[in-house]
This record gives sequence, structure tokens and C-alpha cells, in this order.
Amino acid sequence: MKTTLVPLVLVAALLLIGAVVLAAVAARRGPRQSEPIKAKRFLTDREQAMFNRLKEAFPSLTVVTQVSFGALLSARKTATRNRFDRKIADFAVLDHAYRVIALIELDDATHRLKKDADTARDDMLKGAGYRVLRYTNVPNISDVRADVFPPASEPQREPRHASNDGPSEQGFVAPSSPILARPPKPEPQRPA
Repeated sequence: MKTTLVPLVLVAALLLIGAVVLAAVAARRGPRQSEPIKAKRFLTDREQAMFNRLKEAFPSLTVVTQVSFGALLSARKTATRNRFDRKIADFAVLDHAYRVIALIELDDATHRLKKDADTARDDMLKGAGYRVLRYTNVPNISDVRADVFPPASEPQREPRHASNDGPSEQGFVAPSSPILARPPKPEPQRPA
């Protein structure tokens, strides 16, 4: 009977030591304090200017802001979804059927340090068939129209640098894939 009691006493002692260590760690951290939750501005001044410019440039289309990648992309595996589920696109220009014509990013100075991350984001969206335009400044109306809808007769060009006061050294990433758009379904033929 002593031989079966020794392992039980040993296990109980280990559990007790573990509980004491966990309690000490928790006591050192102190009680969990949550910080107050505060409201924030929906759009910065630059984002508001860009939103207004896009609405001016495309009055007959829908322009939306702060678009979750989860609304744009899908994947069956959780690990793949975790790569994009918390990411946000600044703007999307939609046609009348709410298909995405272009996704538009407005970069600020912090993006100079995030080029690799921006490229990975753009590649993810382009891989799904979206057209991504990245601006460092709010473009003028004619430039953004030409970038979103290049003339059909000219090949897709590298977009001009977007700026209100002329070209800047910082431009935006040119789209490399066509717009994802499904052709309309043909109407079924009815017998005459």
C-alpha cells in the first residue's frame, strides 16, 4: 500500500507547487485593468479629402471606405483567413452591381517603412483579381479617373504620380492584374 501512496503524494505535491507558482505569478501581475474604450474619428482629414475626391470623380458609382479584407477575400482554411481577416482597404470604387472596380489606398509617411507589408497586401488582393491603386497624395479628378478607367485603346499604363500640386517622388503601385468582373449571364432564349 505504501508503494501506491508514494506516487499519489508526489503528484499531489507537484500540483500544489504548481498552483502556488501560478498564484504568485498572478499576484505579481496585479488585477487585470482594462483601459477605457474611446471613440475615434472614422476618417482622417486626408482620408476625408480622398473620399470627397473619389465621389466627385465618380458621381454615378458607389465609393465606400474602410473595407474589410474579409468582405473582399475568402478562403476555406482558417490559417489562410488569418492572413487577411483584420486588414482594411482604405477605399473601394464599386459599379452599379456592387462589383469592385478598384481598391484605393492612401498612404501617409508611415508607409515608407512598410513597403514590404504593403506589397504583400497588394499581392494578396491582386491575386484575387482586384485592381489596387496606391496614392501618397490626393490625386486630381482627371488623374484618378484616368487611373481607374484607362482609355480602352491604350494599354494599361503606369499611373501618374498622384498629387494636388504636381508630381511627387512618391507615387503609387500600378495595378498588374485585370479587374475582377463577371460578364453578365446571357438571357435564356424563349421559343417564339
